[in-house]
Amino acid sequence: MAFFVPWAFPEAALAIGLLRAYVDFPLPVFNTLWILLIAYISGILPYGIRVTNSTIIQIHKELEEASVACGAGFAITFRRIVMPPMRPGIMAG
Repeated sequence: MAFFVPWAFPEAALAIGLLRAYVDFPLPVFNTLWILLIAYISGILPYGIRVTNSTIIQIHKELEEASVACGAGFAITFRRIVMPPMRPGIMAG
């Protein structure tokens, strides 16, 4: 639920908080285009998460359990069982 924190703050407060957080960051992202990318992603991320969250809820656990029972690992289950129904939600987000 930490992804929904940007909805709680006005965008100006979020921008000031991001700048303050990244001034002393070990990687030099302050005064670069990377800080703008990080700020844009953190502001837009809740909208994409909201759309994909509703898509994930529609996938039943029995599908994943059946895949594991047939001997598929996590990567194969995710790629063949979970991702195909999630793809429209991810593209919409």
